[in-house]
Amino acid sequence: MNKKRLLCNKVNFILPQTIWKAASAARKKARLHLPQTTDSSIDIVRLLDKLNDSGAISMEVCEVHEMPHEYAKARPATGELYIRMDTYLNAANGIPRDRFTLAHELGHLILHADVIPEFAYSQTPSNHDFREDAEWQANEFAAWFLVDPEEKDKIKTPRDIAVNFKVSYEVAGILWRKFRENRII
Repeated sequence: MNKKRLLCNKVNFILPQTIWKAASAARKKARLHLPQTTDSSIDIVRLLDKLNDSGAISMEVCEVHEMPHEYAKARPATGELYIRMDTYLNAANGIPRDRFTLAHELGHLILHADVIPEFAYSQTPSNHDFREDAEWQANEFAAWFLVDPEEKDKIKTPRDIAVNFKVSYEVAGILWRKFRENRII
């Protein structure tokens, strides 16, 4: 029996290396607009606030009852971002899962600007390649945006990655394996 994977919206194929480059370029650009700190983590909330204030995106923080089944969602074609209040506040307080959620939505805005549907988490059986999956692409972007592989002294172990870049241990472990496979560390 051929079991189908659960994937989300099909979009144009993107190589992982292309996503890594896009995330790196976005991180470098973000660092130019954020206050210099000794912390390696990106202040994703401050970044999104600045992008909203400058008109680069349109961001709305919504009450939990307005988005009971979604933490955040993006409409890339219009540059709109909707974030549930608890997700926004948790990210502002450094909670890794919520920081990742916001970086994920930023990934949709950057990678899928030419795509019409809004993106919120949903899965359906599909046979498309995972590299054509909007959610996989946004997850890949978020991980590489939040963690800078050039800071080799801060990525010696999965724990180092989690602590230094304020990502979950799950994300840190996944990136640790990718760093080792690609001989980044």
